[in-house]
Amino acid sequence: MYRSRKIKKTKKSSGPFTNAHNFKIQNAEMNNIRIDTQIINNQPKDKPLSPLQNTPACTSQNFVGQEMYLERLCEYFRLGNITERKMFLLYGMGGIGKTQICLKFNDEMAGQFTYTFWIDTTSEDTIVQSLREIYKKISTPGTLAASFSAAIVLNWISNLESEWLIIFDNADGSPELVEKFLPSGNTGNILITSRNPALKRITTHKNSMEVSEMREETAVNLLFKTSGFDEDSKEQLEEAKIIVQKLHYLPLAIDMAGAYIAQVQCEFIDFIKLYEKYRPKILNHDKFKGASGYNKTVYKTWEISFQKILEMSNDKERKESEAAAEYAVILLNICAFFHYEKISESIFERAAKYFPVNKEMYEDNEIPLYLPSMDVAILNMNEFGEWNDWLFNESIEILLSFSLIKKTTVKTLYSLHPLVHTYCQDRLSLAEKDKWNLNAKAIIVSSVSMEETTEEFMYQNMLLPHFLQNSKSGKNINNMKYYDDIFGISGVFLNKNGQYNLAEKYILKILHIHLEGLVGEVENISNSLKTLKDMCINAGKKNNSEITSKLCTTLIKISNLAVTYSYLGKWADAEQLQIQVLDMSEKIFGKEHHNTISSLSNLASTYIKQGRWTDAEQLQIQVLDMKERVFGKDHPVTISSKMNLASTYSSQGRWSDAEQLEIQVLDMSQRIIGKEHPDTISRMGNLANTFCNLGMWADAEQLQIKVLDMSQRILGKEHPNTIASMRNLAITYSRQQKMADTEQLQTQVLDMSQRILGKEHPDTLANMNNLAITYSKQGKWEDAEQLQIQALNMNQRIIGKEHPDTISNMASLAVTYSRQRKWANAEHLQIQVLDMCERILGKEHPDTISGIGNLAVTYSMQRKWADAEQLQIPMLNMSQRIFGKNHPHTLLSMSNLATTFINLEKWADAEQLEILAQDLNSR
Repeated sequence: MYRSRKIKKTKKSSGPFTNAHNFKIQNAEMNNIRIDTQIINNQPKDKPLSPLQNTPACTSQNFVGQEMYLERLCEYFRLGNITERKMFLLYGMGGIGKTQICLKFNDEMAGQFTYTFWIDTTSEDTIVQSLREIYKKISTPGTLAASFSAAIVLNWISNLESEWLIIFDNADGSPELVEKFLPSGNTGNILITSRNPALKRITTHKNSMEVSEMREETAVNLLFKTSGFDEDSKEQLEEAKIIVQKLHYLPLAIDMAGAYIAQVQCEFIDFIKLYEKYRPKILNHDKFKGASGYNKTVYKTWEISFQKILEMSNDKERKESEAAAEYAVILLNICAFFHYEKISESIFERAAKYFPVNKEMYEDNEIPLYLPSMDVAILNMNEFGEWNDWLFNESIEILLSFSLIKKTTVKTLYSLHPLVHTYCQDRLSLAEKDKWNLNAKAIIVSSVSMEETTEEFMYQNMLLPHFLQNSKSGKNINNMKYYDDIFGISGVFLNKNGQYNLAEKYILKILHIHLEGLVGEVENISNSLKTLKDMCINAGKKNNSEITSKLCTTLIKISNLAVTYSYLGKWADAEQLQIQVLDMSEKIFGKEHHNTISSLSNLASTYIKQGRWTDAEQLQIQVLDMKERVFGKDHPVTISSKMNLASTYSSQGRWSDAEQLEIQVLDMSQRIIGKEHPDTISRMGNLANTFCNLGMWADAEQLQIKVLDMSQRILGKEHPNTIASMRNLAITYSRQQKMADTEQLQTQVLDMSQRILGKEHPDTLANMNNLAITYSKQGKWEDAEQLQIQALNMNQRIIGKEHPDTISNMASLAVTYSRQRKWANAEHLQIQVLDMCERILGKEHPDTISGIGNLAVTYSMQRKWADAEQLQIPMLNMSQRIFGKNHPHTLLSMSNLATTFINLEKWADAEQLEILAQDLNSR
């Protein structure tokens, strides 16, 4: 569509193009014409022009938003005192809307420029053809063939006295191409659109602006306009938001979606279903090119860039560019199976560095391997076996020049637009997808080091989203071809990074393959382990090194599975496997071999989680003694055993013993493995928890905030250890009566637990109970009761009726009943809790003392003062002996007993107790 424009009256310039103004030049085929700097004398004469013929195509009627870019352009090009040439670059990926912004800008600035020249800068041919069309429109018949050259047009433009604007549109090539066709002189205005950010060198960084995705509101408005729908309902608005989210706010994709909806006359919800099922077809169908007049589909926009890179990769005359382009294609194929954000250069560098190390770990393995057969070109290693950083950077520059990838604010991190990411996958055949998914996974696992350093943990935290995305993009684990190195490293990596459910799948597959290699077909693991046990007995007798080596590898796999079960809260399964591993290890290696000691330690850790603290303590003392003798007192594995023993002391309510050992362990950890090592952070968190139990709440809070910050930074915000740190800080807030902070943190923790660990994981149930306790304290008794009953039912079913966590859940529900004045329910449950605590935890365990106190409070609220007194007097004695006289629990016990004495009219006893409490509080 064309429309007339009012032309500002200015002094006429002399020359062949005196009457030229406002040209929109369409693309046309034309042989490359050499620019001749000599001006031909036979110049065209003035020719009357119709404004209709010479006005650029107007902006799409569906144009919305983009005010930020328009305001910047209008502000920059607005007339002022500056007489120097103004040049500005709009850059960004294909389909982002650069041309439409320029058209809208041209409309809004219609009164400022007497002449507007729109140049198709796709190639040198299209530039020359655009200039020829300008010449053709203003020249007289008979002069065109003899007189035209690009230089004549450019020279005439440079001599114009009135304001002129050249728009170099689609200047996606090198900066040199645009520079070659810039009019001489220092006047006029030039606006460039390009996918290549390198054109900043023409305009400077200051006078450049990247066009990025639309804001949601603007994107939704565009969808409504292009689809022809009116915003009729809240439901329709929400559906529109879903569509623009799925299209990741890319203007061309939204425009095309609107055109599709309008053409096939479907509802938004129908389009969503169609898109999810037929995404590649919709994004690449010639029939649906959008309402803006853009003549390419979404995928075709990027396919043009990809084909140009392929052409470069076949350029035999330019070997260096050819190699960089070849690797650029490899990079795109690999990144298609990473997450589209935060793709780090270090992944590729480390893959080349650790590839030989990870390869050697599996060298003697008879089971199929992938890394030894991997194409070295994919790893980008030079003839010396080192990572070729030069080639990597050259390839990245090629991808950046086409805006297929973007640099982030961090120099060595890159990203792909989500739709470019899907395009890179969708353009591949099924066989190619399998191939590149596996290559991408090989790059990921090759980059993983088995080092236990802070830097390694931080790196793996960054790597995790790429592994998870790769797993989603590929085949189901059971349908994947098995490679021992890929699966082996994956299982260890996932366990270390808290992805226990996925780790279980990998490790189960690994174990099945290894068991088959030893005992034949595996119908179930339990029967296979019986056969394996007999093999261990024979191996121990015959000392066959080859069989022993295979058995050792398989036992490690079983042990890894048991640890994973323990993380998943499948403690009975974990215990069963660990007992068998321990038995087989003793038979093959002996009782003091490091594998046997490790098995013993793992079993003790499972006992702790099962609440079997006496059994755990007995094993841990044995393990600590053996490790001190075998490894030495300062060895990291010995320090770990000390920490485990301290945790058992804490669970037993022996907080002073725990504190003493934890301080010692933390000091050793900081000195030996470093202050920011994940194990050190965990030990710092344990000490903070002990401080909280000892009533040292300010010290606990200070340390827990530090622990949480370090966990988030080093392990990641969603690592199970980080979630545990948040939970512990919330408990400390609760003890300090900071209930708003407590609720906020616990709500967050419960949401993350349910999403990451699963709704039935024991930690999730504990977090559910903690939030319910907070609701109860806040007077939200119905919410608390509902959550506590739900958690209790699940705990009884999953971890057992007599597990300490289940007992704790019952106790908190009883307190909620008491606060609701449901005293009969409360008393009935509290008597059960007290009986179970005394029987399972012991009569002087802190939870038992709390149980006595809670039952006494329920008696008091029912005015059963004698029954309350009978419980409170021995409870106070135990509190003073176990917690100490100044502990908040002890002071609360004194206050409650004093209240009972008053109600029993034992005034002297009450006064004596109140004086003692005041004295202790003042210290």
